[in-house]
Amino acid sequence: MSLSTTSGDVFSACVLTKNIELPVSQLGKNIRELLTNKLVGMVEGKCGDKGYIKTNSVRVKTYSSGALKSSFAQFVVVYECLIFTSATNMILECKVIENTNSAGVRAFSNTESPTPFVAYLLKDHNYNNDRFNQLVSGDIINVKVKCATFEINDPMVSLVGELV
Repeated sequence: MSLSTTSGDVFSACVLTKNIELPVSQLGKNIRELLTNKLVGMVEGKCGDKGYIKTNSVRVKTYSSGALKSSFAQFVVVYECLIFTSATNMILECKVIENTNSAGVRAFSNTESPTPFVAYLLKDHNYNNDRFNQLVSGDIINVKVKCATFEINDPMVSLVGELV
């Protein structure tokens, strides 16, 4: 099964590899199902080393024969998933969640739920934009990414952006 994205989608299809261990006592005819379930729990809905992996997007493509290690079998699993990785100057459609007058604005994706990112629009980066001071919770805005950061297992990518 191949994953597809739409033109307005913030996710890209990606093929990744992961080592997964299963207890030998669980092995049977349903190895693909066991590997998929364990993989989903390990990677979906959080950040991996390449970015945020979308919930319900992981598909196991292939897996190796299990190598026995004590009471576990270790498999090398190749899987396809949808991943969000931002790039500088990328434009994202966001919904304003909070307007904190002292620091700036916080916004989430307007097109994806759960959101793969949180965008912070700082007053210092938007001082020339008259619309910035008029933003209220619920406004739909476009944000130009200035920088992004995440660590493995973060619930979303953190972005610093500019109102466009």
